[in-house]
Amino acid sequence: MQGEGGAPAARAAVMVMVAFGLMTWLLASSLGGPGYFLQLGERSEALPLVREHLGPDIPVWSPIGHDGERFWSLARDPLLLEGQPLADQLDRPAYRAQRIAYPLLAAPWRAGGETALLWGLVITNVLVIGAGTYLTGGLAQARGTRSRFVPYAFALNPLVWLSFLFDLSDALALAGLVAAMWAIHRRRSDLVAVSSVVACLAKETSLLGLLVAAGAARGLPWRQRLALVLPGALAAAGWRAYVLTRPGFHEGGSVREFRLVAFSGYLDVWGHGFPDATDWVYLAVTLSILAFSGYVVALWWRDRRDLLLCASVPYALLTPFLAPVVIDVPINSVRVIGPAVTLVAVYLASRRVSPSRREGLATVGESQQP
Repeated sequence: MQGEGGAPAARAAVMVMVAFGLMTWLLASSLGGPGYFLQLGERSEALPLVREHLGPDIPVWSPIGHDGERFWSLARDPLLLEGQPLADQLDRPAYRAQRIAYPLLAAPWRAGGETALLWGLVITNVLVIGAGTYLTGGLAQARGTRSRFVPYAFALNPLVWLSFLFDLSDALALAGLVAAMWAIHRRRSDLVAVSSVVACLAKETSLLGLLVAAGAARGLPWRQRLALVLPGALAAAGWRAYVLTRPGFHEGGSVREFRLVAFSGYLDVWGHGFPDATDWVYLAVTLSILAFSGYVVALWWRDRRDLLLCASVPYALLTPFLAPVVIDVPINSVRVIGPAVTLVAVYLASRRVSPSRREGLATVGESQQP
């Protein structure tokens, strides 16, 4: 971003990092330190090692825990050099290890000790959220939007909050996806390629959005279509091949996260009833995700070649096919649809650009014809 147009995005990025930094301090100081963000469970595979290195008073919040503990284990050994001992800390070693970008980015914090790494995971996510906010502002500016509020579409995304609170890689994956969209508008194939690699190594499902955008968006030169897909796909495939050579990192049993029949997973879950008094929240979240997914598909159907909608629609189309193992924990459904939230927000904001301001602002395809 250049000139005054980048100032709102830069201010938003700073404000977001300050706000998330303050929340980090408040949560850590009141809930048992930075170990809170690991969201450990009593049955966590890594719990004995965590207690060995960080003390027996590390907070434990649930019976089974969440994914943050796996990223902590990977950040201690991002090249998987320990082999079997590291694999024993992961419930699905090959699957967990393929999302290596976030733990690799946080790994240098361990040079300051185990506690520094614990803080580093959170601080890395705060910095990623700031960068994602700035990139979202840049993407909006490239599409003719000057609103000072659009950059916050990244930081206010529920997916980003979950990533921050649970030490997850989703914020980095979304930042990579947004960066790729921004680089397309800036006609920077080199940055498109780098962003593709970051997004796919942070979360493999990022490739879905990149693939559909490359195949369906209007008027992209072939170099940029290839840059959206090939670097990330090759990096993810190459890393996975390496992972499978490491002792203990075999395929093993897999969890069925998707069904072949749409909505069959929801019918199975809802068939059990809602006996718990708090299940109305669960139901509201689930129905909201389905409604938003339908809205994204409807937007895409009306404007099927827009870059951002093409990158969003795969995540919306996945939601009807989720299996009970995903639907049972509503935050997992949020993580599936989450990338579409920020991209659709930027699309809607850019759609409101006045005709007079649109003059000289060609679509992605029109501005990049060779």
